[in-house]
Amino acid sequence: MGIARSLRLPACLAIAVLLFCPDFAGAKSPRQAGQIRIIPASPEANALLQPAILSGLQNGVPWSMTLESMNYGNVYIEVPEGATKLTVVTSGGVGDLDLYLKYGSTVSGGTVPELDEDADIRSDGPTAVEQIEITPETNPPLVKGNWYIAVLNLNDYTTQFSVTATYETPEPEEAEALPQLSFRINDAHATPWSSVRIAADASGAEAEDRFDLYVALRDAGTGALTFLSESPPADGWIFPFRSNFAFTDEVVLLEGILGAELPQMTFYLFGVLVKPGASPLDPSNWASDLAALVIILGNLSQVQWDVLSDYGTPHAFHILFDRETHRRIETWSYGSNRMFQFINGQGLVAPEPGARGGVSGGRGVPVSYGPGFFHPSTTTEDLRALLGEPDRILDGETPGERTWYFCGAGIFATFVNDVVTEIGGE
Repeated sequence: MGIARSLRLPACLAIAVLLFCPDFAGAKSPRQAGQIRIIPASPEANALLQPAILSGLQNGVPWSMTLESMNYGNVYIEVPEGATKLTVVTSGGVGDLDLYLKYGSTVSGGTVPELDEDADIRSDGPTAVEQIEITPETNPPLVKGNWYIAVLNLNDYTTQFSVTATYETPEPEEAEALPQLSFRINDAHATPWSSVRIAADASGAEAEDRFDLYVALRDAGTGALTFLSESPPADGWIFPFRSNFAFTDEVVLLEGILGAELPQMTFYLFGVLVKPGASPLDPSNWASDLAALVIILGNLSQVQWDVLSDYGTPHAFHILFDRETHRRIETWSYGSNRMFQFINGQGLVAPEPGARGGVSGGRGVPVSYGPGFFHPSTTTEDLRALLGEPDRILDGETPGERTWYFCGAGIFATFVNDVVTEIGGE
């Protein structure tokens, strides 16, 4: 905003006025005179200045302003709820500046007294450094909302300066640390006949605290979400795994032996502690962080995937399916000097009785179809779909035993009464 200048007198007329009107010799400053007319600067005039009119200030960041003589400009700052102090200062200017503060609307007026009357509070010292400080206890009290700041240039020359508004808020109370819910699994790559154990633990949970534990499986392919429970209710689909309990020890979510055939799928296991009886769909009810675990169902364990990553597809392999003990005994061979053995995907140090420890490196190149293609429920139809018709089928010594040979792929499979007992490749 701006203030109009008073009309300049020709030099000779000014001398005459001083000679014949001696009262003029003690002319007062604009603030002392009081009634000198001031008007807000027009938009056209402000276009030539820095954009001071109704600019929003950032907390604690100086804002540079330029005002012509007897001009004033409004800026504002938005004070948040709970602010404890607002301090407004001018700095970097020269001469005489006045500072005004008003809540809710701009400071306006045509004379200095009118500006004084319109503002809620002012600082009008004889220098260019002015400061206003208000709190919720002062008059006016500091409240939430827009506070408008006006600066008046009382100099007879254009003046540049900075205005800074800083509000203070209480230090946020440190939030109480929530228990950290976590999952543990013996092998995130679950394989046929493997033993799986998934448990939940909550570090930081106090013995007197009680929670509802919600656990859900999400299918990575379809996005379907299935809630788990120790005792599922007859209806509904959102229910806790365990209700209103003190988390003083781990909670076993799943423990047992997996089946002979697993779908090739990836699941995400999610879990969270919730205030007893509250909905888990509202995060404000959560009493812990959100725990997550990736579970991959397939024919190979993490240990076996690590071997494949380091050495590639084996040059030869043999898998023995022991249905009495539910064990997959595998031997993988790389050339003539490197061999790995596994039971249900877990690595062995010593050879397992019954395993073909002497599996050769075959043709010295990786097999066309690695062990990951086969599982305890592999059928003859599965082999036909994968490899085509066998080149040879030989009967074994055991009644119902037949071995299929796929010479081009280097694969053989033995079935007893159409149930696979071993598969190899080289």
